Amino acid sequence: MNYWLGLAKSDVAGLGFQVIDSDGQYATSYSFFDTLQKYNPEVIIADGHGDPSTLTGQGLEEVLKACTNNQVLSGKIVCAVSCLTGQILGPDSRNKNAEAYIGFVNEFSWVVDESLNPSTDQVAYSFQEIIRKMASLTCQHQQGLIGLNDLYKSFIAEFDKWINYYSVPPGSDSKYASDILLSLIHDKTGVITLGKAERYVYPTLPISIPVALPPFVVGGLGLLAIFYL
Repeated sequence: MNYWLGLAKSDVAGLGFQVIDSDGQYATSYSFFDTLQKYNPEVIIADGHGDPSTLTGQGLEEVLKACTNNQVLSGKIVCAVSCLTGQILGPDSRNKNAEAYIGFVNEFSWVVDESLNPSTDQVAYSFQEIIRKMASLTCQHQQGLIGLNDLYKSFIAEFDKWINYYSVPPGSDSKYASDILLSLIHDKTGVITLGKAERYVYPTLPISIPVALPPFVVGGLGLLAIFYL
């Protein structure tokens, strides 16, 4: 995931964002809150282990916790590539006026061949592209280029592209095809996209009726913080 979000940095920089990077050993609670205080980024992309209410950093240090300190996300768009945080941390952050929360209500999983370098691992390549798309769509939403519903649809479409690829040749010829498909389908059903008055989830979950909002537009150079292990 660290390698994938490193690639996403280039993607979002190409959209005009200045990126503040808390990488590896710097993915700590202190670094996270110091970045928010000093730079006040409009978008936060975070990778870390999670449970329904908590996002952790290096050494499983608690960074964000629902009903405790997530009021700092007020006014910000959050993209969390972490397990389960879409269940409680996401909705609670929205209730505390986060502009949007994009994440997962289940465990985000991918097929890993530990003998391969992330830069050449074709087994997990589809998940790399999904994460890069997730980051790019989040930033486009902040720029007012796409609405939340279109962000959700485009994110799901990226999953569908790779599900279709591994369902027929040549993708289905991979010895890992069945494992990749199971992980892709599992992850897709966990996507949750929350706005102040919108909620988009896969149909296996209860869906509230969305309320249309005007585009959220911020002019000038965007500022984005990436926090990843």
